[in-house]
Amino acid sequence: MDLKIYILTQGRGCARRLAKELKISPSYLSQMATGLSPISPKRCVEIELATNGLVTRKDLCADWADIWPELLNNLDHITQIQKTCSCTEVQE
Repeated sequence: MDLKIYILTQGRGCARRLAKELKISPSYLSQMATGLSPISPKRCVEIELATNGLVTRKDLCADWADIWPELLNNLDHITQIQKTCSCTEVQE
């Protein structure tokens, strides 16, 4: 799922909560969601974890296969993330 769509569909306060969990400002999160600021590989992983896999590294990074080649053969990595994620779910 696209980061911008995730923020829009998760209800009021989602961007604020997600930014807080990522330890960034809501305005920086907005810039990343709209494509004004690039998203680093490290931040892609953080977003994937914070969204419980709803927004994936593949969604965030066009060259994901070069950065995370292990994901090419691991179609079920989202399930693994959700099982090991210690993050709290985004609440409405």
